[in-house]
Parts: sequence; C-alpha cells; structure tokens
Amino acid sequence: MFSVVASAAMVLNMTAPVLAENSIEITGNGNSSNNTANVEMTNNTSVVQNNDAHVTNNIRVDADTGDNDANGNNGGDVTISTGNATTTTNVSNDLNHNQAKLDCCPTGNTTVNISDNGNYSDNTVNLTQGSNNDVYQDNYARVNNYVDSDADTGNNDANGNNGGDVTIHTGNASTTTNVSTNANSNVAVLGGNGNGGSGGVSAYILGNGNNSDNTIDLALVNSAYIEQENDANVNNRVYSDADTGDNDANGNNGGRLPSPQVMLKAM
Repeated sequence: MFSVVASAAMVLNMTAPVLAENSIEITGNGNSSNNTANVEMTNNTSVVQNNDAHVTNNIRVDADTGDNDANGNNGGDVTISTGNATTTTNVSNDLNHNQAKLDCCPTGNTTVNISDNGNYSDNTVNLTQGSNNDVYQDNYARVNNYVDSDADTGNNDANGNNGGDVTIHTGNASTTTNVSTNANSNVAVLGGNGNGGSGGVSAYILGNGNNSDNTIDLALVNSAYIEQENDANVNNRVYSDADTGDNDANGNNGGRLPSPQVMLKAM
C-alpha cells in the first residue's frame, strides 16, 4: 500500500472585548451657555488570508510475481505456482482552507443625556458610532497527481517436459487507486457582541430651560465587506494495469491419462 497525504489550513478566531458603558452628558450648564460634545467611536478590523499551494505527486507502484521457467524436465511432475499481485495506492490532498470568525462592533452601550441646562442655552451632542469590517480570503491551488500502478502475475514457461504432469497455477492480479483532492474553502463569520449591532444607544433631552436649543445627532453605521476568491487547477492522470496468465505449456509429453474403468462380468 502506498499513501500520500498533503494538508494546509489557516484559521483566525478574533474576539474583540466589549467595552464598558459609555456616557455622554451635557447637564447643569448656566443660562445662555453654548455646549457641544463631538464623539466618534469606531472599530476597524481588516483580516487578510492567503493560501498558495503547489502539489505534485509522482507515484509508480509495481507488484510482480511469476516469470518462472521449468523447461526440459524428465521423469517427474512439473508444477509452477505463483501468488497474487496486488497494489493499493491512496493519494489525499487537503489544501487551502480559510476560516475567519470576528465578533465585531465592540462599542458597548452608550447613553446620551442633555438635561437641566439653563434658559437660552444651546446644547448639542454629535455622536458617530459604528464599525468597519473587511475580510479578504484568497486561495490558489495547483495539484498534479500522476499515478502509474501495475500488478502482474503469471508469465511462466513449462515447455518440453517428459514423463510427468505439467501444472501451472497463477494467482489474482488487482490494482486499487484512490485519489482525493479537497482544495479551496472559505468560511467567514461576522457576529455582533450581543448588544444590538453597534451597541445600544439611549438618548435623553430632559428638564432644560426656556428657549433652550437642544440637539442630539446620531450616526450609527456598521459596514462589512467580504471578498472570497478561489482558483484551483487539478490534474489527475491515473494508469492502472492488472495482468494474470500469459503462461506457456507447450511440447510436453508423458502426462497421466485418466485411468480406464475395467469391468469383469461373470460368465
């Protein structure tokens, strides 16, 4: 038995920690005050996975039995026995597997509070919160499997023998070839942190004075880009040959004939 195994894989498991609670407050400011909070919370993740595999398997397997000569013998039986010729070839190529798992958007929960500010105050919160996630997975595989498997038994000569029986026995000839190529698979999983995508946001405008101007601008954006590309070139050339027999038993003399049956009948 001849076995060849080639394997390669790339695995990424990225779990970003969930951040603590975020609190943005404009509170308790005096009359006619002007209060602004600009906050940007963005998580950026880029994952690049590349596999390039070049595999060539050149396999030659031979199993031979027989090729015996028993010629020109006198005065006895001639027997040639050859056994089985068997080949088993297994070729397995397991190549180029990308796996990426990202827990994105670790911005946590956010509370925005504009409260208890004085009359004629101008209060503004601008909040940008989100995540950008890019995953690039690229595989290229070039696999050449060349298998030549040959099993031969027999090819015996028993010629020109005298004075006995001539017997030639040859066994079985069998070849088994298994070629398996598993190449180029991509898995990309993007999951949230359990807080509703980019995290929960609570916004409050409470208890502010007369003629105050209170504004909360929220931009909650999550973007994900996944690019997966596979290119495989697999070439299998398998040649299997099993031969048995091809024996010669010519020009032999003196072998036993079936014994005649003699019957005596009483007169």
